[in-house]
Amino acid sequence: MSSDPRVGTVVAGYRIESVIGRGGMSVVYLAHHEGLERKAALKLLAPELAENDAFRQRFIRESRIAAGLDHPNVIPVYDAGEADGLLYIAMRYVPGSDLRTVLAESGQLGLPDVQRVIDQLAAALDAAHEEGLVHRDVKPANVLLSRATPPARVGHLYLADFGLTKRSLSGTGITRSGQFVGTIDYVAPEQIRSEAVDGRTDVYSLGCLLYECLTGAPPFVRETEVAVMFAHLNDRPEAPTDERPDLPDAIDAVVARAMAKEPGERFSSSGELAAASRDALRPAAAEVNTSVHTATSSPGRPHRRRLLLGAGIVVIAIVVATALVAALANGNAPGHGSGPTSSSSGGPTSPAPSGTQSSGASALPADFQGVARLNARTGRLETSFAATFNQMAGPEGSQVPRPFIAAEGALWVDRGGFGVTQIDKLDPGTGAVKDTVDLRVTGVQSLAFAAGQSSLWVLTIAGILGVGDDTLYRIDPGSDRVLASIPIGRAGAGVAADDQTVWAVASTGGLHQIDTGSNRVGRSIPGLPTASGIAIAGGSVWVADAVQGVVYRVHRDSANVDTIHMPGGVDGIAADAGHVWVMDRASGTVVPIDPSSGRPGQQIRVGSLPSAIAVGGGSVWIASPTEGTIWRVDESSGQASSFPVGGDPGPGWVSVGEGGVWTTVG
Repeated sequence: MSSDPRVGTVVAGYRIESVIGRGGMSVVYLAHHEGLERKAALKLLAPELAENDAFRQRFIRESRIAAGLDHPNVIPVYDAGEADGLLYIAMRYVPGSDLRTVLAESGQLGLPDVQRVIDQLAAALDAAHEEGLVHRDVKPANVLLSRATPPARVGHLYLADFGLTKRSLSGTGITRSGQFVGTIDYVAPEQIRSEAVDGRTDVYSLGCLLYECLTGAPPFVRETEVAVMFAHLNDRPEAPTDERPDLPDAIDAVVARAMAKEPGERFSSSGELAAASRDALRPAAAEVNTSVHTATSSPGRPHRRRLLLGAGIVVIAIVVATALVAALANGNAPGHGSGPTSSSSGGPTSPAPSGTQSSGASALPADFQGVARLNARTGRLETSFAATFNQMAGPEGSQVPRPFIAAEGALWVDRGGFGVTQIDKLDPGTGAVKDTVDLRVTGVQSLAFAAGQSSLWVLTIAGILGVGDDTLYRIDPGSDRVLASIPIGRAGAGVAADDQTVWAVASTGGLHQIDTGSNRVGRSIPGLPTASGIAIAGGSVWVADAVQGVVYRVHRDSANVDTIHMPGGVDGIAADAGHVWVMDRASGTVVPIDPSSGRPGQQIRVGSLPSAIAVGGGSVWIASPTEGTIWRVDESSGQASSFPVGGDPGPGWVSVGEGGVWTTVG
């Protein structure tokens, strides 16, 4: 691609470095803004589009409106306009993939992945529709994917190409120059008929995309594009269960309604479609794990060629919604109780056999210090990068795990030490320090990390004896700039983020929801005695209390609090959609909590004095520094396995993301 004549030139302040992808009407480049010193994905539309004055003016106006959309599932747009006779859109760039590529490789998606796609796209579309914008080109190539943790194929996703939107009811699918805007496999009948469009036009396209995720092919596969358009106007799609008999029958009615020929017969919103899909697929999804179906599209059902303005943009913004753990001020609070105690499930629980097995992989040298990556499927040590960190000593010489997160396209590590608080940003491919973020905070014992809302969130933890309030920092992972500093009160304990919300908790019990629009504390929920960590799952916020030995379930909407008594200590907490997991350091166990019922499950042994816990890829990962190992617990079976890492004093923190399971060592 280096032969492209635009490589090395400057367009609208962006120096073009290489070609990312090409389509019939556009080319996407990796570019570097010379003034702002940041990478971007620069999309240049075909010159003939800029020659049409009506298209040019609408494109510029509505691209800038779309750039104002602030939603976690909408790709951030930096700028859009006209330069040197070219129409361009500059978007945030992080290397990744798109749904078109995943479907081409895998065919049908596993049902949990299908629902993740529809839920997130529906949220993005509804946000656009609330602003009066209609996307008009919802298709797999415009769905940009973060790196998912295997066996899942879909993690966080972004809907791109909002520069092709229209104002609701403002026009049709045909431009004044006679060009068709949209992609033929997913185009709504009213676009073909040159009728007015609104949010239900995108509902139709989302229904087509749902069909393809379920079956591996678009709903209408015909010999010619005219025949495909005729089918959109006149034919009913085949039932998904005809193509994939393992699907529940209820999904057929969902797809049929989403793809109704008349807008008034469809779901009224994308969110309504997503909810119906969730209800229809739930019984079947409960029977499968997050692995992807490896079946390819049926013979004779090839993917159709996409039409105009369909360039795939291989850019993503990586958002890892990882719930993180923050220890109490002493860094290693002991578990409470020396044996099994009564749990809220109604009876005593005992540690379950671990079924321990070792991978047999070689460990790192005893004096190694740095970061290491394990394979999320096998648990084997894959790579390591040596790094020199400042000491993280706790009271009386105790070890404090080095806070760390793998998210947003990088590895973020607390440098430790005294004086200025700093974070190193490491390249996950080479281990090189790409940047050092200076928070200019003194007297901090530790930090807590989370990722969400296209941001990195860093909470200072000064401890109970710390001076002044702790602060939650919001950092732009693209530029590494601190976007906001939010005081959260005394003695910070933890921060958690998902696609919709960000929460911070203090060890004194203060729980705060962050308004990510104003970068302030939006509301505070009182009543928690103390806290040591936080996670988000099942529509609730889960707060660990290591002092009381309990977990608080805080219902996000009502702010009601349920107290869950645990069978052991509560020294770490992490969550995913299926379970909340609690770590007990003293007994070396983890316990799942059902997020629906709030009941703890059986204790599972995971080694001696574990220091940190994370969840991802259908497994729970626990660092055991005294053993020099990382433990993995399969969420479905509860089977626990250990994998050697080594180092002295061994793995301290663990995080799932950026292509594997990462840990700090030494």
